Amino acid sequence: MSSPDVELTAPTDPLHPSPRQWYRRNPFLAVTGGVLVVVGNFFLGLIAVVLLAGDRTRDTDSRIGGAILIFAWMFIWTLPGASPYAGFALLAIAAWFLLRSARRRASGDVQSGWRAPAILGLAAVILAVLGLVPYGVRSAEFDADAAVERVLSARERDSDRPVRPADFAVYGGLAFQDDFSPIEPAQRLVAAARFRFTNAPIYYVVLLEQNPTTASTGDGEPCFSASETLTVHGITGEVVNLGRQDAREEDGRCLPLLRGTRADLEPVES
Repeated sequence: MSSPDVELTAPTDPLHPSPRQWYRRNPFLAVTGGVLVVVGNFFLGLIAVVLLAGDRTRDTDSRIGGAILIFAWMFIWTLPGASPYAGFALLAIAAWFLLRSARRRASGDVQSGWRAPAILGLAAVILAVLGLVPYGVRSAEFDADAAVERVLSARERDSDRPVRPADFAVYGGLAFQDDFSPIEPAQRLVAAARFRFTNAPIYYVVLLEQNPTTASTGDGEPCFSASETLTVHGITGEVVNLGRQDAREEDGRCLPLLRGTRADLEPVES
């Protein structure tokens, strides 16, 4: 008697059309669960997870491994700075199921091609290791105040590196910033985070320029006319300038801030 996986797996003979609906096929899942997640369409990523997990034309291992891999990919792009161990666990589980699917397919237990799950499984292994080695389990070697000092020093010496499109994997859409005009900082915000993929510790340092004509916003927060955002690598100390943002006319020439932000502001010493 044939195993259930053999019965449920789609035939690989090119002369026979696949019984799988178009929206369950690999190209569609790669776009919705991979490419579109990168540009922020996370709801479509969830749809891809559901479609893949419920596809009974695939063997169970590939369904579980593929669905978890898409979810891990969403985790990487939506929650950079979250626990490196959580990302490692998701990717390791996905790799185990995908590589087991590839082994069963290669041995003939499952009648389908083994290359796709093998490649995806190896990719999951690489991403899992990269998330911990060499920076993922390390803490920053200096504190937030030292990060601000590095930023101000780099701005003064013009040694900060402008972000560039090649940094897209790390900074997403911010990598395409093209306005690096310096501001006159009056206040600053600092937040510890981690880089996407490598989980290297970083600090985001946001410098804020006071609006000369308006003291506060309608929510009672200070009114800033412009900001400049920089990151500091917590291990190497590299400073990257993510560019300038100016307040919009429709916002009253005040940058929109979360309520309570003023409690975290500190003055920038000249």
